[in-house]
Order: sequence, then structure tokens, then C-alpha cells
Amino acid sequence: MLIQLDWLKDYVEWDISSAELTEVLSMGGLEIESMEQ
Repeated sequence: MLIQLDWLKDYVEWDISSAELTEVLSMGGLEIESMEQ
């Protein structure tokens, strides 16, 4: 599933980088195949 950060920011506020967000989501049990800038 592809999720755009702009879409996600409409629903969730965070003060971390994209790389840190990827790590948090992975630690939460979500599989992250790749991240594109």
C-alpha cells in the first residue's frame, strides 16, 4: 500500500523526520518496503 506523507499529515501531527517516522512505523509492526522522497 502506498501512503503519501501529505495525506498522512492531514490526520496525524508529528515533529520527526521521514526516516524516523519509517522507523517508528516499523517498530509498531508495519512492514515498510521502501520510502521515496
